Amino acid sequence: MAKFLHQLNNALLGPAGKPPPAALDTIQRITDRLTQSSLITDRRAAVLSLKGLSRDWKAEVGQHSLDALLAVLQINAKEDPDIGKATLETLVILCDADANDPETLRQHSASSKDDLGLKHTDVFLSTSEPTHTLLYLLTRTEFYIRFTAVQLLAILLQNRPQQLQQHFLTDADGPSSILAIITEKRDIIRNEALLLTQQLIANNIDIQKALAFESIFENLLSIITKEGGIEGGIPAQDCLIIVDGLLENNPSNQSYFRELSLPSTLPSIMLYPSPVPTPDQSTPQEFSLQFWDTQKITNATVAISIMGTLSKGKGASQRSLEQSGMTRCLIDLALSSNAPTMLKTQALAALSPNTSFSQFISAYIPVPDTNGEEWDRLPEEPALSALVGLALDGEYGGVLIGVPGSTPKEADALNLRVAAASLIDNHLSSNQDERLALLRNMEVRSQPPSPTPSDELSPSLRILHVLGEPPSSPLSPSAAQRILFSTILFTSLINGSDKCKIAAMEILPSVSLSGPEPADEDPPQTFIATVAGSVALAFRAKAQLRDQRSAEPVGEAVEWDRIIVSYLSLLSIWCWDNPTGVKEILEEGGVLGAIVEPIMQTSGVDVLVQGLCAFLLGICYEFNRNPGEITRATIHSIIHSRIGLDTFTSRTSRVREDPRFKSVSIESPILFFDSEGYEVPSDAPDARPTIWLNGSFVEFWKSNAYSVQKSVANDPNAVSAARDLDPETEALITSLKSIIRSQALELEKINGALTEAHEQIEQLQSQPPPTEQEAKVAPLTEAANETSNAQIAQLSERIDALEAELAQERSRRQTVEKEQEDLLVLLDELNAKRRSDKTRMLEKGLEVSEDEEEEEEEDEDEDEDEDGEGEGGDKGHED
Repeated sequence: MAKFLHQLNNALLGPAGKPPPAALDTIQRITDRLTQSSLITDRRAAVLSLKGLSRDWKAEVGQHSLDALLAVLQINAKEDPDIGKATLETLVILCDADANDPETLRQHSASSKDDLGLKHTDVFLSTSEPTHTLLYLLTRTEFYIRFTAVQLLAILLQNRPQQLQQHFLTDADGPSSILAIITEKRDIIRNEALLLTQQLIANNIDIQKALAFESIFENLLSIITKEGGIEGGIPAQDCLIIVDGLLENNPSNQSYFRELSLPSTLPSIMLYPSPVPTPDQSTPQEFSLQFWDTQKITNATVAISIMGTLSKGKGASQRSLEQSGMTRCLIDLALSSNAPTMLKTQALAALSPNTSFSQFISAYIPVPDTNGEEWDRLPEEPALSALVGLALDGEYGGVLIGVPGSTPKEADALNLRVAAASLIDNHLSSNQDERLALLRNMEVRSQPPSPTPSDELSPSLRILHVLGEPPSSPLSPSAAQRILFSTILFTSLINGSDKCKIAAMEILPSVSLSGPEPADEDPPQTFIATVAGSVALAFRAKAQLRDQRSAEPVGEAVEWDRIIVSYLSLLSIWCWDNPTGVKEILEEGGVLGAIVEPIMQTSGVDVLVQGLCAFLLGICYEFNRNPGEITRATIHSIIHSRIGLDTFTSRTSRVREDPRFKSVSIESPILFFDSEGYEVPSDAPDARPTIWLNGSFVEFWKSNAYSVQKSVANDPNAVSAARDLDPETEALITSLKSIIRSQALELEKINGALTEAHEQIEQLQSQPPPTEQEAKVAPLTEAANETSNAQIAQLSERIDALEAELAQERSRRQTVEKEQEDLLVLLDELNAKRRSDKTRMLEKGLEVSEDEEEEEEEDEDEDEDEDGEGEGGDKGHED
C-alpha cells in the first residue's frame, strides 16, 4: 500500500511540476484513507503522501487534510513515533508563514488574514487540545519528535503568540515540558528550546511566573556557568536573555529571584572573583584586565541588564546588593577595568542611586603605543572621586584622546561621562548631608592646602579646580567639555537645597586652592562671584575672537557659547530664591553689563545665550531683596527702558523653540549636530554628539520661566510677603500649599467621578417600563437586565469607595490646613518675640542693625497710629 501511494504521489507531480487536474481528487482520496483506515501503516503512508503534496499544494492540503492531520496528532502521534514525526513535519510546512508558495501568495491579498500559514495556524489554535498534545510530545525522548515539536511551537508562536500563550496557560504540565527541553543534553534541541522560550515568555507575566516556580532560574544559571559565564557562546547568550526577560517588568519574579539567593551568582558569571573583596581591598587585576571579543561583550551586556533590573527593582535593598557583590562588580567594571566604553556606561546606569561609594578604586591606564597590551596601575582613590574624575576628564583621564586606534567613538565617550554625572546627581539628590560635607570641603582653610593625595583626589576640589579658574583662550573642545560637566556636577550639589546654596556661598576659591591671602589684600572673592566673573570673561574672549577674525573663529566661538550657556544655567539655579547670591553677582564688576548687552543685540548672538541671559536677569530682578548698589528699581529700569518688555519676553520665549532645548530629555542630554549647526540623526555621516543643556536645568526652566516673565512686569517696590521668612519656613509653607493644591485636584477628580457614577445610575433606573410587545420578548432581554443590574451594583460599590476616599481626602486636607494655621500662629509669636528682644537690646544699649531699627520704628508708628485713632475715637464719643 505504501509503495502504491508513493507511485501515485510521483505521478501527480506531472511534467515540469505542473499539477494535473486530478490533484485535488487525489488529496481528497488520501485524506479519506487517512481518516478511514484502521491500519497504522496505511495511516502513516497517507501522512507521508500528504507531506510530499503539501510542499506544492499547500492551500489544497490545508483545506482538505488539516483537520485529519490534527486528529492523527492527538491520537496516533503519542503512540507511534514515525507517524508523529511525519505529522509534525507536515504541520510545520502548512503553518510556516515564511514558506508559502510564491504563486499562491500572488493570488492572495497581501494582508495577513489571507496568508496560508496564518490561516492554518488559526485552525490549529482554534482549540487547545492540539497545543496540549504538542507540549506533551516535548516530554518524549525521541529526538525527531522533540526537535520537530519545538520547531512547530516556535512557528505557531511567531504567527499567533497570544493565542498559543493562552493555550499554554491552560495546560498544567506546560511549564514542566518547557523545562524538560531546556535541560536536554542534546545541544541542537536545547538551543532550539532556548529560542522557543524567549518567544514564549515575551509580554506575558503569567507564563513568566509559572516558569519561575518551575526552577527555570536555577537551570538557566547552571547552563550559563557550564558554558563559561560571559565567555560562553550563543547558548549562554540565549540563557541570559531568558533570565532578563523573566525578571524585567516582573516584580514578583524579582522578589523570588532574591529569595533564592541567586543574585550572588551574577558577579561570578561576569568573571568577578569570589569572595567579593572588602571595601579596603583593591580591584582584582584579573578582573580589571581582560580580553573582550564581540560575543563576550554581547553576553556581558545582557548580564549587566539583569543586574540593573535587580538593583533598581522594587524591593531591592542596598545591603543585599552589596552582600551579593553586584554593586562592587559594577563599580569596578565601570571605574577600574579595560572593558569597552559602552559596557562601562551600562554598568554606571545599572547602579542604584543609593549606592555607597565607600571603597577605594585602583584604576588602570593603557601605556601609549602598546596597542592596549601594557597597562599602568594608578594610585588608589575613593570611588566617588574616581567617578567625578570620569565625568570631568573622560575615560582614562582623557589621555587617549587623539591616539589613533585607541580613542573610543565620540558618542560612546560622551555617553560614559553623562552616565557618571547622572549617577552622581541621583546619588546626591536624596543625600543632603553628603552634599553639605562636599561643599564644606571647598570652604575657607586656615592653612594652605598640603599636597596630599587625599586633597588632590577630593571630588569637591576636583570641581572647584575647574570652576575656580577663569576660562582661557584659545578654548579647546575638551576644555569646554570639562567646564560644562563641572557646572553640571556643581548644580547637583546645590539644586533644590537652601542649606547647600548657603554653604556654597561661603566658598572662597582663592583661599581654598592657594591658601589664605595676606591681610592687607582685598577680601577674597566668593565662589558665585568667581563664576559670574567667568561669564563676563567668556563674553569678552568671544568678542575678541570675533574682532581678530582668526583662522577658525566659528568652531571656537561655538565652544565659548557652550560654556557661557553652562555658566548661565548654574547661576540661574544658584540665584533662584537666593537674595545673597543675587547681590554677589550684581556687585561683581561688569557682570550686569555682560548679561544685558547680549539681550539688546539684534544679530550675531546665539539665541540660547540671549534667552538664558534674559532668564538670569529676570531671576536677579525677582530675588534682589538685599540692600545694595544695584536695586530692583535699577534692573526694572533696564528691562523696561533699555531692553523693552516685549524684547525681554521674546528672548526668553525663543529658548523653548530652540532644538538644543526642546530635544533634551532627562534620560540623555546628548544631541547630534552637523558641521553647519543643524540637528541631525545620530547615524548621519557628519553627526557630532554635543551637550548644551542637561535635563535637570531644562525641567527647572520649564517650571519657572513663566513666573520670571510675569515678575518683571511687577512694580519694583512690590515685595514678596515671604521675604522676611527664613528659607526653612518658606520651604515648609510652599510644601503645604503644594499639598493643598494637589489635594484640591484629587477632590475635584473624586467629585467628578461621583457625579458621573450618579448620572449612570439615574440613566439606568430611568428606563421606562416594558410594553406588552416588550414583555413578549422578556426572556430574550433577561440577560440584558441582569447586565444592567450588575452595572448598577458595580457603580454603587464604586460610589461607596469614592465617597470613602472623598471623606479621607477632606480629613487630610483639614489636617494640612490646621498645620498651616498653627504655623502662621507660630510665626506671629516668633515675630512678637523678635520685636520684644530688639526692644530689650535697645534699652540695654546693644547694637541693632539698621533694617531692624526701621522695622522697630515702623512698629512704633503703627502702634501710635492705632493709639491716635483710639483716642480720637474716644474723644468723638465724648463729644
